Amino acid sequence: MIEAKLKSSLGVEGISSLESEITTAMDTAEGRNLASRIASYYVIPFIDVGVRLVADGRGSVESIAGAVNYYKPGGSTLLERGAISSEQIRAEETQRTNPELYGELRRQGYVQGIDEERPAVISVNAFFGALAVNEFLARVHVFRNVGNDEFSTVRGDLCEFALYREPEVQIALFS
Repeated sequence: MIEAKLKSSLGVEGISSLESEITTAMDTAEGRNLASRIASYYVIPFIDVGVRLVADGRGSVESIAGAVNYYKPGGSTLLERGAISSEQIRAEETQRTNPELYGELRRQGYVQGIDEERPAVISVNAFFGALAVNEFLARVHVFRNVGNDEFSTVRGDLCEFALYREPEVQIALFS
């Protein structure tokens, strides 16, 4: 485990020395994008975990979903898969670096608000975290009945208690 800020030279140096995958479970699109870019630069496979809980505003939960994405060097990115958006990254960076400007841009409708009232449920995070660990193990010790290339993304909907797998989508650079 690397205990350093991802943006620090110590954090980047620590990640670049890894001999296996990078696995993240971050709360921000900005952090997830940075980890993905570092993994891509150093040609290290990357496992990203994302969880989304939506409150219904009446004290209950409307939806509980998550995804474990495996990114191989040279493959699709978090942005290309829609796991995060450039708008989210820009809004989070602006909120972090210039809260006054963020407030003004949000008031004027130039940035969407970041959900600050997102409910956090440890059992949901643990569930999708366990899926990420199993994804890592499946890459190290091939145990699936179907090839790992069919498991680029594993999505889960805990309201329906269903898991879905998606293969890597090839992005055509030249048409």
